[in-house]
Amino acid sequence: MKMNIADIATLFAQDSCIRPCMVEELLTDSRLLVNPEKTLFVALRTANNDGHTYIPELIGKGVNNFIVDHIDPQWNASDDVNFIKTDDTLAALQKVGGLCRSKLTAPVVAITGSIGKTTVKELFFNCSDSGVVTRSPRSYNSQVGVPLSLWQLDPTAGVAIVEAGISRKAEMERLAGMIRPDIGVLTVITDEHDDGFDSRRDKIEEKISLFGNCHTIIYNIDDPDQEQLLHRRYPDKQLIGVHAGTGRDFTDCLCYVRKLAEVTGVKICVPQSPLRPVTRLEVIDGVNNCRIIANRLSEDPVALCGALDFARRQAGGNVPVSVIVDEETAGRYCAELKQISERYGISKCRTTDLARPDSIVKNDFHDEIIVVNTSGNAGVDKVVAILEDKQHETLMEVNLDAMVHNFNFFRSKVKPSTGIVCMLKAHGYGAGSVELARTLQEQGAAYIAVAVVDEGIELRRCGVTMPIIVLNPRVYDFRTLYLYDLEPEVYSFELLEQLCDHFAEYGEDVRFPIHLKIDTGMRRLGFLEEDMPRVAAMLSETRHIYAKTVFSHLACADEPSEDDYTLKQFAIFNRCYEILSKTLPYHVKRHILNSTGIVRFPEHQYDFVRLGIGLYGIPTMYDGSMSELRNVSRLTSTVISIKHWKAGDTVGYNRRGRLTRDSVIATVPVGYADGIDRHLGYGNASFAVNGHLCPTVGSICMDICMIDVTDAVCEVGDRVEIFGDTITPQMLADTLTTIPYEILTSISPRVKRIYYRE
Repeated sequence: MKMNIADIATLFAQDSCIRPCMVEELLTDSRLLVNPEKTLFVALRTANNDGHTYIPELIGKGVNNFIVDHIDPQWNASDDVNFIKTDDTLAALQKVGGLCRSKLTAPVVAITGSIGKTTVKELFFNCSDSGVVTRSPRSYNSQVGVPLSLWQLDPTAGVAIVEAGISRKAEMERLAGMIRPDIGVLTVITDEHDDGFDSRRDKIEEKISLFGNCHTIIYNIDDPDQEQLLHRRYPDKQLIGVHAGTGRDFTDCLCYVRKLAEVTGVKICVPQSPLRPVTRLEVIDGVNNCRIIANRLSEDPVALCGALDFARRQAGGNVPVSVIVDEETAGRYCAELKQISERYGISKCRTTDLARPDSIVKNDFHDEIIVVNTSGNAGVDKVVAILEDKQHETLMEVNLDAMVHNFNFFRSKVKPSTGIVCMLKAHGYGAGSVELARTLQEQGAAYIAVAVVDEGIELRRCGVTMPIIVLNPRVYDFRTLYLYDLEPEVYSFELLEQLCDHFAEYGEDVRFPIHLKIDTGMRRLGFLEEDMPRVAAMLSETRHIYAKTVFSHLACADEPSEDDYTLKQFAIFNRCYEILSKTLPYHVKRHILNSTGIVRFPEHQYDFVRLGIGLYGIPTMYDGSMSELRNVSRLTSTVISIKHWKAGDTVGYNRRGRLTRDSVIATVPVGYADGIDRHLGYGNASFAVNGHLCPTVGSICMDICMIDVTDAVCEVGDRVEIFGDTITPQMLADTLTTIPYEILTSISPRVKRIYYRE
């Protein structure tokens, strides 16, 4: 939208001191600045950041309009800079969102629920004619996302559709006040965010409070709680039930889309079920050191801007960004593409004929980010197939939004002052550490921890700037640690003495940070309690290194029967810390809790907590305390052959796959060279095809395996889930009598990783 800053200032009775000018961009993230002169920056305060910190930099770049909670003379702002001062900048942002809503004359649809919100919204948009529907971008459904969404809606469209998401009580009131919807959609309710409410019904009550202004509400009639609570609260509204199933399938979401089209009068053309989710951005390794961002949201300008915002965060401002569009998209949005290219500083914008995708030349792209923005998934696939680095059919799909969800789940369990150290060792538990580190850096993680120096070097070379701890720094060249700003774990006197001697040669100005490891009961690495006086004395005598943190590992935090042992570990750790704090002339921070400890022992969270397997959505407790975690990694492959065999036939090496019935056997190009344990063969495990569990047949081979698809609907080209949402890593671990860590970290580097945002 476009607004005069004076009209916005009127909301706060400050228009008399404001220099009038038009504002076109509403911004809360300084990294996404593209049009300084037309931007209004809202300085938000969060648990981990303060937007006011970036105001001097933004003024220097030409931003002249700000909403702030104080004005600092040190910002050196000229008279041309407008400051709207308010006590609560988040509430001010939401007031601006409400002003945007008041300028919409079209019916406004609000979608809430646990799952399917974004899918329903994007399907409705993509199934309608161009320009008829305007919608909020991606999953912008939070207290911050909703006002930003309302700003981006097109006031000339026939229908506006907005998401609203909450995680605890009393959050919906503000969202409802901004959106003021005419039509409501309530998707499937799951156990997500249950711990933020007294009960499931309490959660539904909070969600349906969004619909007070609605004349029509579409809901899941298969949910008796939805049925009862909606009829009791809104007896005079039009309530329309649909059979939404689990809400996770494409067809489940389509039932909402069809009914919404009936209610709004929007004509839609429903596509066939896609092979991939219709609403996501994927990050893929490309040729010539490029990264590809495949925009599967939509080819329209709003979705392209969202993809470019994501690209800017990935690039960090240092990597050129190119865009590839197809001829149809280029023709339909010619003017908009030109404007977007200028605003975002696109290095090149290429148009390709999807009938001849081989016209794309790989060597035209080097060391850049390539945003693929073409019509439909098929068009995206054609371009990506040419530019991607690996052509292996087996994929590890990594859901960055799920990881952010898990990060925020654990962040909600600790005090705002407690930092989170995220464990990315073993290349991010097999998921790939670089993209994960970039995302966690955005989210405000305090530290990243890696296992070896090479992992830290890789992150630094890829532009990760946040602090990095190296847990096993056995190197002969300590200068590498210094050059790459890597902070080592120190667990022995030998290593401590070597570091002291090495950095003594750097002169008086160098003070190198280390992290002291205490063995309180794990019996692996670390100083013992009786070592602490000597450790403290050595650190007191050197000026060249200092202990930034002291930490320890809990041996059995996930075993309630061993809580006495865990409490002894806390006691030993506290005594060790006390010796250090009394001896050293500076403050040392501390941490001991792992993923389980964060949930079970919050009173011991100290200065930091360490988030490991929980970050990847693997629960370590099954008492309901971690039920909100979302799976991050999904390993899939493709059916490349289907054959029919008679009972008594054998399949695979040594004829070990003996068929007891007439069977349909599918061959899948994934094997033990990809990280699939051979013990999963012989029917010991099942993989999922179109929702059906299909047991393995015969041996797991080096590059392929066979599965029995007799009872499944299956064709060549169908995707096969080895692990993910249907078959969890824990299920495979149970089969192998091991742990999910091993399942995740065993996946070979030759398996292509795809990173996506929903």
